Amino acid sequence: MAKKGKPINKGDVSGAHPEQDGSIIGRIETLKRKRRAEEARAQACEESIDQLRYEFAKELGTLRDCFSDVQERITKIERLGARLENKQNSLAKDGPPASHSALEKLRRKIDAGVPASGKISDLETHLATLEESVRTMGTRMRGIRHLSVLSPTDFSYFWFEDQHRGPADQVRESLRPFLPHFQRCRRVVDLGCGRGEFLDLCGSEGVGAYGVDSNEDMVLHCQRLGLEVNQADIIEHLYSLSEKSVDGIFCSQVIEHLPMHTLVSLLRESYRVLKRGTCLVLVTINPRSLFALANNFYLDPTHVRPLPPETIRFLAEDAGFRKLEVSYYAPFGEDYSLLPLPEQAGDTLEEKIRVNFDRLNHVVFGYQEYAVIGLK
Repeated sequence: MAKKGKPINKGDVSGAHPEQDGSIIGRIETLKRKRRAEEARAQACEESIDQLRYEFAKELGTLRDCFSDVQERITKIERLGARLENKQNSLAKDGPPASHSALEKLRRKIDAGVPASGKISDLETHLATLEESVRTMGTRMRGIRHLSVLSPTDFSYFWFEDQHRGPADQVRESLRPFLPHFQRCRRVVDLGCGRGEFLDLCGSEGVGAYGVDSNEDMVLHCQRLGLEVNQADIIEHLYSLSEKSVDGIFCSQVIEHLPMHTLVSLLRESYRVLKRGTCLVLVTINPRSLFALANNFYLDPTHVRPLPPETIRFLAEDAGFRKLEVSYYAPFGEDYSLLPLPEQAGDTLEEKIRVNFDRLNHVVFGYQEYAVIGLK
């Protein structure tokens, strides 16, 4: 799975200054409408997928019932055939009985137990219909996915990230606060390592680390820098690892690209492959910051859904991680947030305005990222 970058290059964000964008209330309402529209779209996709799953399960249940009926008929025929063979052997040995009524009765039972050719034909037709239904469902599910997000293979994702993620040196320094969680580690895996900023940082600080990314351009870029990177899907790579085989797992700007069932698999497999007492660090965009949500999250067309920190914390705890903490990073600068009012305001109205400005800054221009850190 390719690492997906957070857009932190502020020079690419247009209309960021409140004086240029007009009323802050209007901007908030616009952000809310965008969010509601995206949530409605995601909900519609989820409902369509649930309906397809229901139809598939129903068809599969019908098919199983048909097979069960056929198996019962076959078993009955085998039993009747054995009885007929015994009767025939008895006739060959003892001669014809005084009456053939019992034998004729047995033959009628066998004839009744054999499914008619029409029934077999109906079963074959039903099987063909089910196969076509499965193919159609797969096509529809792929279509639903394309309605919501693009795949990194649909366009040059390396070029996209190079334009919108920011300079590599700046990104590398922004990841430095996570380094203490991996001190003295010899085998840390960076899932979705992208351009390799964290791997480069680990190498400079003596931390043994390697990366995994599904994007060929990202992998070639890292290898040209002398970094150890494997091209693979991150979930499949975790499946391939032995239990308690890595010293730490770092995963930045990736989980917002994953469907929920894949995210759950990532957490459970991460817990399995980590050694006791080592860390998992997950970094993603903070959806509590409306500005980060509208400008950073929705800028990337491969993002699947925003992830509230409470959700990730719960899923990590459910997977077995302990001592979980949520930390916030990448605050907006003064060029983006509302200017604070003087704290010496003595008037009650002015004090309320100052408090409201602080709250508004927190909601609209809060931290751009958060990290969930868990210990096995």
